[in-house]
Amino acid sequence: MNILISIISFFLVLRIIFLVFGANQGTLVVAWTLSISHFLMTPFAGIAPNVALSIGVLDIVAIISLLFYLLIASLVLMVIHDLSISTTPIEEEEEQNQPETHQRTITRRRSRWLF
Repeated sequence: MNILISIISFFLVLRIIFLVFGANQGTLVVAWTLSISHFLMTPFAGIAPNVALSIGVLDIVAIISLLFYLLIASLVLMVIHDLSISTTPIEEEEEQNQPETHQRTITRRRSRWLF
């Protein structure tokens, strides 16, 4: 999951950088990056207009898509982490009258949030 969101973020950030600095869209690398990132932005098309800058364009939809993908990835990772059960034995004091085989252990679930 981390690799997937890293790849998505990479292409969207490159798109933002290329468009802000007015990169030549005729070059192979820029055209390829813009086509892949355009596919990733398709669900968000038309949400907000682009902002024209003196050099290039600030692609607001790319920023919105990047934030959305990062939010969804964070939520999915939290759910996966919470569903994975990690147990830790907690030993209680052993009573003197009970043999060692009857020692009680309690397991508890630990939860760590990303935030």
